[in-house]
Amino acid sequence: MKRILVLVFGLLLGLFLGYILFWGVLTPKPAIIGFLPYWLIAKAKTDYNPHITTLTYFGLTIDTDGKILKLLNSQEEEPGWHTLRSKKVNPFLDSSSQNKNSLSLVIFNADEASISALLENPIENARNLINDVEPIMKKYGFSDLNIDIESVKPATTKSQLRFKQFLSEIKKGLNKNNLGTLTIEVSP
Repeated sequence: MKRILVLVFGLLLGLFLGYILFWGVLTPKPAIIGFLPYWLIAKAKTDYNPHITTLTYFGLTIDTDGKILKLLNSQEEEPGWHTLRSKKVNPFLDSSSQNKNSLSLVIFNADEASISALLENPIENARNLINDVEPIMKKYGFSDLNIDIESVKPATTKSQLRFKQFLSEIKKGLNKNNLGTLTIEVSP
């Protein structure tokens, strides 16, 4: 009888430990992405970092030459750039790092003429982007670059090819400089 109790106890203990030790390894934690848009930072009062796995700063605007748009005119900074540089985003990035969350940086453009000009020279413009974002990603600890090109017009075969070249060159640059991953927002 004692042997049966020891056997049952051992079996239950083994199942319990196996569940605790291996279940978490075998079942991945769900990815929960929190977006932090620059226009809402002043209103953000609650720290949601304990409840997410990735904090995404939205974002910086890509110009027609692939570089980050920093000035709207000679006296006015682009708002996403200004907010990042003003350090208003730092408490959120610091909290995210303390919670071991990933940090993602959104680069976006939603102007059709700008997007068309950007894709006229996809490889050179992608290289310009990498050169511009590398110090930003390193300084703020971003490990993901999210490209959000929001074109709503139908894409020609030529523009599709140029977009693929643009993304491919960005990915090469991220890998070469050990900057992290590339994610893409897909437009309809």
